[in-house]
Amino acid sequence: MQADGDAGNATLEQVTAACYADIEAEDYTGARTRLRRMEAMGRTGKRLAHADWFITLMAAESDCDSRGIEQLLSDNDREFGALIRGQRVALVGPVPSKIAQGAEIDEHDVVVKFGYRGGDKGRDPETQGARLDVSYYNNSQAKLLAESNYDEVFASIRWAVCNNRKGLSHFPEDYPGLRLVASLQWLLPDTHLNAGPNALLDLLRFEPSGIKVFNTDMMLSSGRFAGYFPDGAKSIDHTRSFIKTHDPILQYQLMHRLWVCGHIEGDERFEEVMEMGLVGYLNELQKAYGANTRALV
Repeated sequence: MQADGDAGNATLEQVTAACYADIEAEDYTGARTRLRRMEAMGRTGKRLAHADWFITLMAAESDCDSRGIEQLLSDNDREFGALIRGQRVALVGPVPSKIAQGAEIDEHDVVVKFGYRGGDKGRDPETQGARLDVSYYNNSQAKLLAESNYDEVFASIRWAVCNNRKGLSHFPEDYPGLRLVASLQWLLPDTHLNAGPNALLDLLRFEPSGIKVFNTDMMLSSGRFAGYFPDGAKSIDHTRSFIKTHDPILQYQLMHRLWVCGHIEGDERFEEVMEMGLVGYLNELQKAYGANTRALV
């Protein structure tokens, strides 16, 4: 991607892909040079501002905050930011856990979870924490929720956040307490962020005092807590998902960099996964999904 982006006849898409490649390679000077070229090629100001913020975040530069992307913020974003800014945030994943860390989760100022559809699902006081302030939804989760009594669900939490416009479209326009993430999808090389990295980048825009990740192991466990998937849902072929939709190397590199820079920390299992490094993580991923004994393609 970097070589393609260096070519004199490179397209805007190739320069954009090269910019991301520079970021992953930790060449932040090169990434900003690409931004200037992208601007000369007609890339919009809002996207450039968001990308510049992302580079600053990944470079762990001291002035990384949301003021540089003020033009990206909607009124909903500003209200949401008032909840997050300066607060200790617990980001709780859906991986089942037997570790009694619910009390620690609930002690945080803000508790963030995924795909909440009401009731006690995902709110086990012992392992997941009973609190829930913010829930993120992918398109499938948003569609499922929209077909139920979502008013009651949304009334029980402070904010619901959709990961894409398609998910948001399932609800009435300007529904209170509902917002859309500012996506970096356009910058990524033909892949999508998983729920965890997507939520982390969204939250970090609003300058929390810290984020701690719980019940998350970067897909090394394919199971989810009881009730996370609806009854009768088809099983997910994760190996196909890795190839087609969610590049695991990109996901890990991004999360690992956020961890190395001190933007996030995690519970014992998350720290263990981060300490594996990329090669160790991929070895464990292959074991988890059978790639040592069968072909993926």
